Amino acid sequence: MSSFTNSFPIGSSSSAALIYPEIAQHQASQTGEQPKKSGKALFSNTILPLATDTVLSPSKQRKIDTLPSIQGSPSIVRQVDLFAQTNIRQTHIPTFPSMSATAIPRVIPSMHSIEGTPPSSPVRNSSSLKAPKSPNRNPRREITSRFALRALEILSEMKITEDMQIRPMIGMRGEHSQVYQILGDRSLIAGVSNDDIYIKIFQEEVIRKEGNAIEREFLTNILGQYNEIRAAGIRVVNILNVDTVSTDGYFAVEKLTPFTMPWNTSTKLSDLSLENKAHIDYLLTLFRFGLTNPSEVAIDIHRGNFGLDKSGNLVLLDLMEDDDITPYAFRLYAKLHARSLSNGSEEIYTLFKEVAREIVPEVYSLMCEES
Repeated sequence: MSSFTNSFPIGSSSSAALIYPEIAQHQASQTGEQPKKSGKALFSNTILPLATDTVLSPSKQRKIDTLPSIQGSPSIVRQVDLFAQTNIRQTHIPTFPSMSATAIPRVIPSMHSIEGTPPSSPVRNSSSLKAPKSPNRNPRREITSRFALRALEILSEMKITEDMQIRPMIGMRGEHSQVYQILGDRSLIAGVSNDDIYIKIFQEEVIRKEGNAIEREFLTNILGQYNEIRAAGIRVVNILNVDTVSTDGYFAVEKLTPFTMPWNTSTKLSDLSLENKAHIDYLLTLFRFGLTNPSEVAIDIHRGNFGLDKSGNLVLLDLMEDDDITPYAFRLYAKLHARSLSNGSEEIYTLFKEVAREIVPEVYSLMCEES
């Protein structure tokens, strides 16, 4: 593991209020005092333009641009067009909320991404699948969310409590969040060593851009998908502070061991060990869950999003923040995820195709097309 700086500046609550005016306003509401002005405008009056036609959001464009094995494939557009033309979207079942994709560094927190890993669910032609989101989703207005305010306060002081500092982990900065190590003798979670925990906090610029949507949409989607997967009896990384995360301002997650897929283009099913066959069964279970789940928030199961727990079981470590405003959203990405999880093995890819044929023939037909 790379070395880290041994100390970080720790500010007082007053300095935090000067750096983050929202915190000052929050503190003022508790004390009745008027906050001091920092002399800088916190937000500009700029309103983001409404997306039109096929304009892709920068974050999703970056994701698709990083896909090494599928980048530029015309099948992505054909896949989107097929779903736009075939009526596989079902609206009679209510949708559920759900976190964005990330990958695995040397020691794995539950949710994050690093450079060089496959992207999260790829983008579609926005004009053919859904109406553009309102520009009011990220308004430049005062932040009042308790979750967001608490996150900004922690980031300003780099500590969770007076005796518990945090330090950013190198290489564990994702598109939306940063992963931190806990520094302190007292355990953050009763009965769990701090050495077995990572802290995930949304980046300051993301909080300021998204505003109250950080809690209203991102947090809701993350916890919704987490609860759905657990309710289905499927393993997912453990969020240790799930009951208090909305006021904590961070996610406390278990560390996982890195997982590298041992199968590749030359792998036959007969070559697999019992352990690896169990891993594939788990992946097929997640794939089936995604195809049958009516949620507008697709599970993100590309091959960089898995780790091993202490028992050696494969575990999904990342959840999706964004929704697609499309019921059964996972079906849009099923083929790409199956290709990613097969890692070049046609025999393993065939297993995913058989699951699709049983549940959604349209997806199966798409998966049978050459990439």
